Amino acid sequence: MINQQVRWLVAASLTTACISDDGSKDDDDGADTGAVLEEALDPGTADSRAGCTVSAETDVDADGSVDRLRVQTWHEQLAPDDSLMEISYHEESEGYVYDSTKEWDTDLGCLVALDIVEVVEGVESQRRYRYECDAQNWRTSRTYEALRDGEWVLLERESWDRQYDAEGNRIRELNYLERLVDDPGEEWFLGEWVWEGGNFVQYDAYTGEGLTPYYTSTYTYEGDRIISEVLVLGEYFEGSVGDLYRTTEWSYDTDGNTLSQRTDYSESGDVVEETWEYDAYARDTVYTLYDSDANDDVVETTDWDPGIYRIDFATWTHNTKPSLTWDAAYAYDGGWPWSLNIEQRYALDDNPPTDYRTEYTCGAPDTADAARMQPRLQHRVERRGPRLDEVRVGTR
Repeated sequence: MINQQVRWLVAASLTTACISDDGSKDDDDGADTGAVLEEALDPGTADSRAGCTVSAETDVDADGSVDRLRVQTWHEQLAPDDSLMEISYHEESEGYVYDSTKEWDTDLGCLVALDIVEVVEGVESQRRYRYECDAQNWRTSRTYEALRDGEWVLLERESWDRQYDAEGNRIRELNYLERLVDDPGEEWFLGEWVWEGGNFVQYDAYTGEGLTPYYTSTYTYEGDRIISEVLVLGEYFEGSVGDLYRTTEWSYDTDGNTLSQRTDYSESGDVVEETWEYDAYARDTVYTLYDSDANDDVVETTDWDPGIYRIDFATWTHNTKPSLTWDAAYAYDGGWPWSLNIEQRYALDDNPPTDYRTEYTCGAPDTADAARMQPRLQHRVERRGPRLDEVRVGTR
């Protein structure tokens, strides 16, 4: 049987194949408020959010109190290096306080520093991470230090060594992690890509000091759209070498928008299937998720503003748990960059609902930035779904 350890190992990502977890609360661009907020904003990078703040309150029993508060601010560029932006994050709940500061290189599109102060039941801890990236925006190194007895102690070092072909495609990536103090040891993960005509058609993964074959994924395409993936287990899985672990298939409409993604897990028989529907501007209006293992059968609908790229209302229902509901209403103030308020409610059975209140505000950018960032309705034919380096390796 494929145990839980195998499940999380197979969940390694093709795009961010990484042994470590740096404890960061959010994605590299600082987003920590979920897809609900992200989808409401014009797609952009961290530097386009300079001067913006998002705050999110959680009210567990919908009694008007704040049980959890999260605040994040994208600060102006740091002088003297205008390519660096500072992103601060604060979270607090009963018995818990978390603060972090990031430095984000907007030229490289790369996180370069992360400092964390965490207080749990009155006990404070501090840790910091430092990163380097290559010219292709891929991370090349990471260090992890913790403050102990008043001194910074280096706990981990991690590196990524990559090779590219003449076209600039990544063909090899060796990830090495060295734990120096807590549970000392070393870990290796190697990924190799085979490319044909601009698409990668095979990915081979290896793990351990001897770089034992871990798994192989093969891909088929129609043009540049990936339509299938087959993942087979390697020698690492003794007794299961060559066994089919999972297959995934995608389908698209004539504009290249993803209509469906279905993954079948061979041993367990589990199925995960997602579908999408779109409006005339390729904005997804109906999303469904069926997960046999998690007993999920979800439908999410989104109402978009008919004249501009922003959401008005979203609702989420669970077909196998009809008493479980979620909805979100969006309110905007002023022109772009507008202020945004989101009111969400999550309810299950006869339990008191949980309310989420999110507020997003931005300082007025200069005229050039405002023109560059103004959302416009356009047919987003570039949206082709997962392909190439966007393809990730499984979730279970």
